[in-house]
Amino acid sequence: MCANVVYGCQQTIIIPTSLPLCTQTENNCSNQQTIIAKLNPMQSELCLQLKHGNQQYHVLKITLQGEVLRCRRGTLYFTRNTEFKVQHRKRCPHMGSCSGLKCANITPNSLVKELDIANNFTGITYCSESCGGLGCSCGYPSSGCLFYRIYHVPVDQTIYEVFDCPTWFETAKVKFQQFRGNGKSPIPHAVELVPRSTKTTGSMKMEITSIVTGPISILTKRFITNGKSIAYLQNEASFNYASSKTHANVTRQKMQLAATANTTM
Repeated sequence: MCANVVYGCQQTIIIPTSLPLCTQTENNCSNQQTIIAKLNPMQSELCLQLKHGNQQYHVLKITLQGEVLRCRRGTLYFTRNTEFKVQHRKRCPHMGSCSGLKCANITPNSLVKELDIANNFTGITYCSESCGGLGCSCGYPSSGCLFYRIYHVPVDQTIYEVFDCPTWFETAKVKFQQFRGNGKSPIPHAVELVPRSTKTTGSMKMEITSIVTGPISILTKRFITNGKSIAYLQNEASFNYASSKTHANVTRQKMQLAATANTTM
């Protein structure tokens, strides 16, 4: 059998290749030929007419259905839907946590014992000097402490993962049909081909030598998922609550204060 290009589908760019290879066996002669073609969305079909002598054996139609890009994800952080709350407590000088250096001892990550509810959630702790002395019901004529903590309380159980795709894995979806001239409708077969790997179908071998992709802006985006659906994030999107841990139920994590995220489905 010899393979010749016919233009029953579309006129496709064929790259010149080597001559047919004929292998003589004990009972017959096996003829093999390699054909290289360039397929794209505008020229997605290739038809090959296989003949034995002057008689048509069958026609093979190959259709490029599309390119598939799969993300090799890299997790950035986890987040949840939360609402802001504030707990505050005033202490007189030399009482409780308002001793020693007073507010100078307080950092954003401090867990002040007077803020027992807020300490159970992710948040930021503050301290401001307040009035002291008898006029503020305090026994010492010195400034008091106003402790307060802004914290996040989850409003549901959904955990979101924010990730990007440092690399993408490319494949090509190809459909092929064989018309044998026996009046029967061909059964289409679909395969997904990885570049530089060979797929054997019957006596035919198919290989994608390379995939050329134009610039696609979404490839550099960040994405957010709840495990069921995925959306991509605008470049300026950020979150009020973020955890680097593998599970966002961990409550005592450093919080990143930023604008509410805008997502595009």
